[in-house]
Amino acid sequence: MPAPADTPTGLGAVAASSPDLMVVDFAMPGMNGAEVARAAREHRPELPIVFASGYADTAAIESVAGHNAPILSKPFRVDDLQAIVAETLNGLT
Repeated sequence: MPAPADTPTGLGAVAASSPDLMVVDFAMPGMNGAEVARAAREHRPELPIVFASGYADTAAIESVAGHNAPILSKPFRVDDLQAIVAETLNGLT
């Protein structure tokens, strides 16, 4: 599924479909990534979420996803993204 244009569209897509995983940036206009994750988990509590962040403030992420939340530090390479997505999805089996 292509990346949604805004937060409400993205949350609507999560509610209406069954994505295998969500990648969300922490710093966004309107809602931060932790708030988006909390809202997404209202519809899909089991949804694995990878957080991308250039900030050291992981407390907000951990409050939603726990201490072992997958966090992709910016800047990152495509193979870093591929690795964390594979690791997150493999952890579900």
